[in-house]
Order: sequence, then structure tokens, then C-alpha cells
Amino acid sequence: MKIIKGLPIFSILVVLFGSCFNPPELSSVPQLDAIGLEDLAFIVTPDLAQQDTLAITVNFKDGDGDLGLDPLDPVYNSAPYNELNYFLENNGSLIAVPTKTVYSNLPPFISLPPNTSGKLVTVRTRKEPGYEQLPAYAFPASCLNYIYGKVYVDGTNNYIFDKTYNVDTILRSGNTTITVLLDTFNYQTNPNHYNFDVDFLIKNPQYKPNSDVPAEKDEYIIYDWKLQQNCSSNFYGRFPVLSEKTPRPLEGSLRYTMKSSGFLPIFGTRPLKLQVRIRDRALHVSNTVTTKEFTLTQIRK
Repeated sequence: MKIIKGLPIFSILVVLFGSCFNPPELSSVPQLDAIGLEDLAFIVTPDLAQQDTLAITVNFKDGDGDLGLDPLDPVYNSAPYNELNYFLENNGSLIAVPTKTVYSNLPPFISLPPNTSGKLVTVRTRKEPGYEQLPAYAFPASCLNYIYGKVYVDGTNNYIFDKTYNVDTILRSGNTTITVLLDTFNYQTNPNHYNFDVDFLIKNPQYKPNSDVPAEKDEYIIYDWKLQQNCSSNFYGRFPVLSEKTPRPLEGSLRYTMKSSGFLPIFGTRPLKLQVRIRDRALHVSNTVTTKEFTLTQIRK
């Protein structure tokens, strides 16, 4: 079954504490309040061609207000906020390399740390001496460890590929040559790309109360969208910059709406929980809050 997802949407209510009175003393690490069932809503569309909506509202506090990422700002699409990390060969080991935005009209480029060397790691690298430990290109590694797509390389960094790589196009900007590679690369998702993490928890079928077996100790486990839905993406998202004036304390609420045609087919009447945390621009991670157990029917609006 192919699950279709829509773009997530945020509704935001923020209280800005000014300098005319003493602001509350809050930690620079974001803090979330407990989430009640009244903060959840499941809206079923009567049109079968449309997607259903699952919404969650969280209340937050932050002492310095450095919350939010502007999707159009190149700074927030480069390290440490880049979406993907790739890898270079390094004498049998791997060097993680991020991406950065160089041109506003082009996707991010490979960003190389100083004094690095080696070729980009692809699905073929496993055949080279010293890299036999790389996973074979088969599910689930085909989702978790490899990605087929385009990688943009500045002309000064052409040493990271050779003629065995598939060159999609070669672009030129002034005196700069840009090579666009189209290949299957070894990659890793960057957890700092998103600032709103929401995980779906389902009952562990192996759970046994009072069991001493570690694998069965958790009553609820995370529903892995990539593994369960054929490499589908999760519902992590980004909320925009909440205040341009920092540092200043912020307090407010974030309402996050997730759209999908798969909520009812996947979960039906199964008991669920949602688990949420947020991240500020300094990469401080908030406390994790988990909803009480619910079913989609219970929160249907």
C-alpha cells in the first residue's frame, strides 16, 4: 500500500516578553508542557481524493528565544542544519561530509572540511578492499544507508569523484564549473535538519508485563515509517523563526498538522501515542513529551 503524505503545516501563537518588565527566568533549553487528548485532533475528509489530517498542539517555553528555521535562508539549509550527510572514503573508514547552500537557485552542494581527501562513497564502494563492512544494497539498507539522487559538486572539489561515477550534467556559473552527479550514494539523515520531531508509538506485539527479556521490555515502540512503508519519510518538520529579536524569552503554542491518506488504513482502531520534542538553533533539544494512549476514533473531530 502506497501512503501519500502532504506537506505539514504549523499554526503558531507566541508571547514575546519585552524589556518594560522583568521577564520570567527560563532555561535556554526549550521546555514542553504535557500534551493532553484535548490537544489532539483527527479530521477525516469526506472526499476520498483528499488527505485526512492529524493535528497536535504543544505548549513551549524558551529562555533565549532562538527557535525556528527559515526554509529560504541559506544559513538554515547548510551545516549544521543540512538535510543529508554523505561520506568520503578514508583508508577503510568513512568521513561524513555535509552539504551547504551556495546558489539560491540550486540545491545544496557537497561541503568539504579542510584538508579532506577521498572519493564519495557509493553503492559500489562495498566492493573495494577495506569497505566490505558496508551494507549490501538491499532492504532495509536501501532505505537507511543509500539514496539515489543528484549531488552537486563545485569544480574545485572534482577529486571526490572519477569516471566511474555517473555525471548527469555539467553547469557553469561564470568561471565556476559545477558537476551534477546522479548515483546511489551512502548517506545519513541529519537529525538537526528538523526542529519538530514527532514519533508515532504503537503497542509492541512482543511485550510481556514483568518480563526480564530486554527486547520485550517496552510496551510501546516507534512506528518506523521507512521500514514499514517502503522507504516512506517520517512526519518530522520545521517551524519558522518565531522572533527576530534574540535573546529574549518566548512562550507559546505550536499546532502541527500532518496530512496523509494512510492514517486510517495503517492504524485503524489500534491504540497509539505521539511523542514530541523540539530543537532550537543552538541545537538544544527539549524534553520529550508523550501523549496518553488514544485511538483515532477518540480524537476524531
